Amino acid sequence: MSKRVWKARAIVAAVVAVAAAIVVGYPRSRLVFGDGNVDVVCRETILVDKTTVSIEKIAFPNDLGRCAYVRQHNGKDVVVVDGVEGQEYDKAGRRDEKGFTLQQLPKMQIPPYTSLCISFSGDGKHFAYIAARRNKQLFVIDGVEGPEYDEVGSPLWDRSQAWLAAYKWQGGGIEFGPVFSPDGGHVAYRARRADKWYMVVDGVESGPYEQITDQYNPVYGKDGAHIAYSARRGSQWLVVRDGVEGRPYDEVLFNGLTFSDDGRHLAYAARLEDRWFVVEDGLERKEYDKISWRPSYSPEGDHIAYVARVGNKEFGVVDGVEGKAYDFVYLFALGPQGTLKPYLAIDHWGSAQPYLVVTDGVERRLRGSGVRGRLSNDGKRIALKMNTGDNQKRVFIDGVEGPLFGAIYGHPVSGDPVFSPDSKHVFYVGTPTRSLLARGKEFINRRLRRSLFDVRVIPKYVVVVDGVKGGVYDSVGFIAISRDGKHLLYTATRSGKSFVVVDRIEHPSPGPDSSAMPHVAGPFGECDLRFLTERDGKPVRVDVTLAGKRNP
Repeated sequence: MSKRVWKARAIVAAVVAVAAAIVVGYPRSRLVFGDGNVDVVCRETILVDKTTVSIEKIAFPNDLGRCAYVRQHNGKDVVVVDGVEGQEYDKAGRRDEKGFTLQQLPKMQIPPYTSLCISFSGDGKHFAYIAARRNKQLFVIDGVEGPEYDEVGSPLWDRSQAWLAAYKWQGGGIEFGPVFSPDGGHVAYRARRADKWYMVVDGVESGPYEQITDQYNPVYGKDGAHIAYSARRGSQWLVVRDGVEGRPYDEVLFNGLTFSDDGRHLAYAARLEDRWFVVEDGLERKEYDKISWRPSYSPEGDHIAYVARVGNKEFGVVDGVEGKAYDFVYLFALGPQGTLKPYLAIDHWGSAQPYLVVTDGVERRLRGSGVRGRLSNDGKRIALKMNTGDNQKRVFIDGVEGPLFGAIYGHPVSGDPVFSPDSKHVFYVGTPTRSLLARGKEFINRRLRRSLFDVRVIPKYVVVVDGVKGGVYDSVGFIAISRDGKHLLYTATRSGKSFVVVDRIEHPSPGPDSSAMPHVAGPFGECDLRFLTERDGKPVRVDVTLAGKRNP
């Protein structure tokens, strides 16, 4: 076939590809929340009136309502909280670079300010930071110094393969410091004196121990009135609940400590020799080859469930009653009155379609691989992210297929889809697959055997709400729902312009700076959305408020 014919075919293919891309494009948006017909008011607050302090060097609580950073003066460190300077220390508010550097975190999409060791309680009312003086370390909590130790907090140089589990997400930052209770009224941290470790709870030491695990420790009850952690004395492990030590075991599942919502019960998985069992309030339940999934209580605290393994099969156990066996069982948890939430199972591992969603005993087989899941807050809905082949991913919401994407992002840590607080909506961010236009260009390049078109992929992002695509952007911030629950808000950028997007309608906004990781939260107080940006090199917080209907 002549070159002229090949070129003619290539031109026809390109025209068809362009026409298809224009006609097909993205599905037209339909309303999911409101109509977006609201006034958007942005109020800026300069957090630090210094161009030398960037957002990456500032710690924030969950609501972004306060800020803290480290200032150096005459070779000393000073932590500044809400503009108020603390005492000078040899080092404060940050870890020794020898113990922690960004180079130790390959392939991790985490904020660049993780070397900070400044943390706030969940309600933002309390703060703590690490300090060092004369080769001793201490924590400063709400401006008051704690006792000095050889080391406080989590060690940063003895990580194993599970080292990542020690990091706790705290409103956009990574916390290495004290762990506050949910109500902010209590604080606990590990401390080492010589070769012995102690747990310090509200300033009171417990111990000594040879080791206190830093993964998922300590654990509080929801009301903050109870605390538990696992520790090693000699060669055996034990669980300490409210300062009282339990029976020693050969091993305690490192992420298995679970309080019931009312704090009455504590359950965890433990091992003696080669037998595993769940220990509830000090009483050992039936033995198995392995306890594979941490215990879960019903909201009332009257029912308990967990996953056990015998041989090469796993099954859920609810109040001692064993369920159907599978190769693997995930997301096994209880709802009200001991009802079982939907869970994910793998049957016939290695087969073409091994994944199942089990709801009320009914199995629904999934088509895909690499499945990850997330339950809604009320436990009645499930969203699954999976690979569907050809480097494409898809989200299934309650079994309904969503659009295909090259990559999918959601929760800032796990990346899973996120449910709204009322469990009625689910949202995530996807990067589109290659368009027909891009495929047409690649086809032409292949046929002509030359790079006539640039086919390099520039990532774009699309917000998907309840399976429906929104606009295409260069970047997208985290998503929030308005105070009245009627509007969806997020920040986005396109072609150097920044927007606050409300129900898919774009409103011009300041920032966010594309060089900084997007920080978005809301609603808080009188604002519906809150995010961080920079103006003239200074860190700025932007409070977004929706104020009634816009004029037509």
